[in-house]
Amino acid sequence: AGGLETEVLVCDEGWWHAPSCRQDPSACIPLVTRSGFAIQYVTQLAAHHNMPLTVASVPAEEWARVPHDPATPALFYWWFPDPLFADV
Repeated sequence: AGGLETEVLVCDEGWWHAPSCRQDPSACIPLVTRSGFAIQYVTQLAAHHNMPLTVASVPAEEWARVPHDPATPALFYWWFPDPLFADV
């Protein structure tokens, strides 16, 4: 089915692709969250609002590196301003 009927996210090598870009994952915009935080919320928003996101959750150590790594262009999720990202 379309990936919206169950409570389980079907991932491709660790990434969940929104329905709007599932046929062509290269058209998806990567979004990284930490340790599963808000992943249900983000995936539901992407599916409902037809947002072309591909979403992954990574451990805290890896997640803190993502915004500082130009080789990994991605949106990232954090819930408050943090000096860790002052240079981003």
